[in-house]
Amino acid sequence: MTDKNKLPGTLLFLFAGLVCGLGFGLLTSTETVRHDWFVKIEYWLVPRWPYWVSAGVALLLGLAGSYLLASKVGWVARAHSLPRVVLAALLISLAVPTTVLLTTILTSQIGPIMVLIAPCIIAAVAASAMWVFSQKWCNAIAALMVLAGLLTIPLASIVSLFSKLSNEAYDTIKFTLGYSLLSALCGYWLIKARSDKSRNAIQ
Repeated sequence: MTDKNKLPGTLLFLFAGLVCGLGFGLLTSTETVRHDWFVKIEYWLVPRWPYWVSAGVALLLGLAGSYLLASKVGWVARAHSLPRVVLAALLISLAVPTTVLLTTILTSQIGPIMVLIAPCIIAAVAASAMWVFSQKWCNAIAALMVLAGLLTIPLASIVSLFSKLSNEAYDTIKFTLGYSLLSALCGYWLIKARSDKSRNAIQ
């Protein structure tokens, strides 16, 4: 495993996150199925719980698919501990719905800023999942994941504003951008863990 494989490996994870984020956003914003995902309260469309659960599953699918491909070519280490795999998968899949639940509870106490903090919580949970899976903690990558979470909503808002797309497109942009960044950093974490392990074995 050489450092030159970090770029294509990270791009693989980024592409998988982009596809899953874009796919989830388009699927849930389609007019014909929107009533399955949202409930209308006065003028607002409020996501149902299946929406948030599916969002977590979409993130997991993107990471799992890119991990399987990356492991085939040796960019990431293959998992040998089933409990660690299961725990990491649960953390990833439940990161979104549990964060939404926490946000719902705390928004009345902390205020709307909790909505901006929510992606950071998801990123922190994802970082914990990478630590469980790889058995290696990376301070720098974890910090970048939280930073990416903090920037997701502002960046999505800017893109949505300047692209002059419909309000429904905002969620698609948010998930595409957020999942791309988060998946890329998760991939880099796993690739770096594999690279560091190989380097230590040689030494």
